[in-house]
Amino acid sequence: MANWLVEQGHRAAFSLELGPDPGDDELLKFAAEEVLVVVTADRGFGRSVFTKRAKSTAIIFLPELSFDARSKLVARVIAEHSDKLERGCWIVARPGKIRIRKP
Repeated sequence: MANWLVEQGHRAAFSLELGPDPGDDELLKFAAEEVLVVVTADRGFGRSVFTKRAKSTAIIFLPELSFDARSKLVARVIAEHSDKLERGCWIVARPGKIRIRKP
């Protein structure tokens, strides 16, 4: 996904840049410091922000889908909801439905 985002003209980073398994809290901290949006299928990111009071950043949650389906969802979220991502909202994107939540 990071390569695709860069190809689309966005800044992106691979989680592996922080090590083989940096953990959710470290990824969230890095994303917040670098002003990046987390794109993930891991629901654990939400738990970290609420239960540990981790530094928050915008998150796009995706279901397990093919790369093509995920990239289309991410493109749609960016096109239709970039203002909400800039405000740090969480977006759950599924084919046919997008939910937005403020952290």
